[in-house]
Amino acid sequence: MAAPRTFIRYRFPAVLWAMLIFAGSSIPSKAFPVIKIFEFDKFIHLAVFFVFGFLVYRSLARTDDGVAFSWSRATLATLVVVVYGILDEFHQSFVPGRTPDVWDATADTLGGIVAVIVLFAYYRWKATKPRMET
Repeated sequence: MAAPRTFIRYRFPAVLWAMLIFAGSSIPSKAFPVIKIFEFDKFIHLAVFFVFGFLVYRSLARTDDGVAFSWSRATLATLVVVVYGILDEFHQSFVPGRTPDVWDATADTLGGIVAVIVLFAYYRWKATKPRMET
């Protein structure tokens, strides 16, 4: 019974986040609330896809061993974020009042890259921390 638990713990958060991104991109422009924070939409894209990049990286682990940073996982996670960001922009071309934007896709990509950089820094910091013996 470990497989369903592994899916729910490691993969489901990334799938759920992707579904939330899709749902948010499906909102027609006229239905969007007028909130001052939406003036910073590139930052919002970066933040949303930063979280997505982190979740995708985590979802690619067999377990949360937390031992070492994996460049192959980081590369695959970044690729997933980039492709999903591009597909998300394409999807928006079918939503009334929304248009695909190369700068949004760029911000999405940067979010994924920043997530990988933060994860790399975290694992590097964690490796230099002295371990406490129990």
